[in-house]
Amino acid sequence: MIYSSNKTFYAFLFIIFSIKIVHIELSSLPRIKIKGKWFVDQDDRVVLFHGINAVKKEFPWIPDSTNLNLTNETQLNFMKNWGFNSARVGIMWSGLYPEKGKLNLTYVNEMKKIVNLLEKYGIYVIIDLHQDMMSSKFAAYDGFPLWFLNELPSSKFPFPWPLTNKSIEANVFAAYITEACSFAFQCLYDNVNKVQEYFFEYWRTVAQLFSNSTSILAYEIINEPWAGNIFQNPFLLLPGIADKVNLLPLYDKTYEEIRNYDKETIVFYEPVTWGLVSSKDVIGTGFDHAPGNDTSGTALSWHFYCWLLDLDPNLSINGTFPDYVRQICNDWQLNAFFKAVDDESKKLGGSASFLTEFGICIFRDSKTGKLNLDACKYVLDASDEHFQSWTYWESNFFSNDQSFNEELLNIFSRVYPVVTNGIPKSLNYNSTTKNFLYTYEMTVSNYKQALLTTEIHVPQFLYKYGFQVNISPDLKWFYDSESSRIIISLNDTYLNKFSKEKNFKFQAELNVNIFSK
Repeated sequence: MIYSSNKTFYAFLFIIFSIKIVHIELSSLPRIKIKGKWFVDQDDRVVLFHGINAVKKEFPWIPDSTNLNLTNETQLNFMKNWGFNSARVGIMWSGLYPEKGKLNLTYVNEMKKIVNLLEKYGIYVIIDLHQDMMSSKFAAYDGFPLWFLNELPSSKFPFPWPLTNKSIEANVFAAYITEACSFAFQCLYDNVNKVQEYFFEYWRTVAQLFSNSTSILAYEIINEPWAGNIFQNPFLLLPGIADKVNLLPLYDKTYEEIRNYDKETIVFYEPVTWGLVSSKDVIGTGFDHAPGNDTSGTALSWHFYCWLLDLDPNLSINGTFPDYVRQICNDWQLNAFFKAVDDESKKLGGSASFLTEFGICIFRDSKTGKLNLDACKYVLDASDEHFQSWTYWESNFFSNDQSFNEELLNIFSRVYPVVTNGIPKSLNYNSTTKNFLYTYEMTVSNYKQALLTTEIHVPQFLYKYGFQVNISPDLKWFYDSESSRIIISLNDTYLNKFSKEKNFKFQAELNVNIFSK
C-alpha cells in the first residue's frame, strides 16, 4: 500500500496521481444536474436512472467479487445492454484512510480505475460513504475506521447493552439499538473531540479527487444514518426530531465542505430509514431545508425494504404471497413511502429524489424451486409510475460461472425512457407482457431544441420474436442496436418548419407504445 501523511503534500499528490497514475480522459458522459424534481442532462432533457449497488464490506474494500465485479468489462458490457446506467459505489472510509491522517493512494488508484471503467460503459457513479452500525466494534464491519472509534470516549454501557450477544446474532442490525452504537453516532453529531473533522476530511478528499469527473452523478453523505443516542434522548426515535436535531446540521456542514472543492456534483442526503412512513410533523422527515439550502444541487436519497419481509422472509406460500403481506408491503408501506417522498419534494419547493436501495424481495419456493419476484415487481412498477430512478441493492446478477439468471433480468432489465426531450407524464411497463406505454409533453421553440431526441432503452433479449413501435404521428424513430435504444425525434415536416419559420413553435402530448410482435 502507498500512504502519505503530510497534509500539505496531499493536494499536490491528488493532482499528480490523477495525471500520472490514473489517466483521466475528457468525460464521455455529460454532467447531470437538477431542474425542479428532475435529473437533466446538458440539454435539459429529463434523465432516468436504473442501476446497481456495489459495496465491498471488507478489506481491500474494492467491489470485485465474482458475482459483481466492477473491474470485469464483460460484466459491465452486459449491464450496459441491460439498461443499467448508474452504480452506487462504496468508496469505503476504511479503504481511503486505513490509518488516521494517512491517505491510501493504492486504494485511490483502484477506485479511480473503476470509475473510469464504468464511464466507458455509460454508467454514472454515486459515491457512497457506506456504513452499517458504524464499526466492527458493534458486530458490523468498519464503515467508520477503527481509529475513528478510538477517538471517542467510552460509552456508558458496554456493547451490546441492553441486548445480548444472542439477539445480535439473530439480527445484526439490532446493534443500532445498543447504547454503545447510539452513543458513538451521537458523538459524531455533537462533534465530540472534534471528530467531525475526520468525517469532513473524507469528503474533502473525495471531492478533490472526483470534482472534474462528470460521470460522478452524486456524492451520498452517509448510508442509513442512525438517529443518535436514543437512550439519552428517546425523542430521537421520532424521525422528525432525529433528522432536524442531528442529521441536518451535519449535512449542512458536509455540503459546505464538499462545495469548497466541487461546485457542481449533486449531493445526496438520507433521512433515518423509518422517516418516510409519513410526511406529517415529527413522524416525517425533519428536513425544513435541503443541505446548504440548495434544492438544485441536492437530492433526497431513500431506501425501501418491506419491514414485514425483513422480519420474516419466508412468508411466500407456494410461490405467492398471502393477501395480507401484499396489503402491508405494497398497498400500505410502499405507497406511504412514495407519497412521503413526493410530499418532501413539494415541502422543499421542488427537489429530486433517488431510490438508492431496495431489496429482500426475491424468494424461492421450497417445494417448486420457482422464484417469487412479486415484491420486486411492486417496487419496480411503482418506480415507473413515479418516474423514480433506482439502484437495486442485491445486485448479484452473475453466478460463479458468470452465467446470469434470466428470471431476474426479465423484470430488472426494463423498457424505460433513459432521456426525454420533454416532461414525462405517464409511464407503464408490464414485465410479463413486455407492453410499454409512455406519454410525455414536448414544448419546442427553436430548431436546436427540435433536433434533440428522446431515447427509450429496449433490451433485445426481452423480445424473442421482435417488437413493434407505435408513436404519435408527429414523431419519427429508429432503433440503435449498439445502445439498445429507440431514438425518437420530431418528424421531418416539423424539422423543416423550424428551419424555415423563425417564430414557429411546437407543443404536444406525445405517446410511445412498444409491444411484442
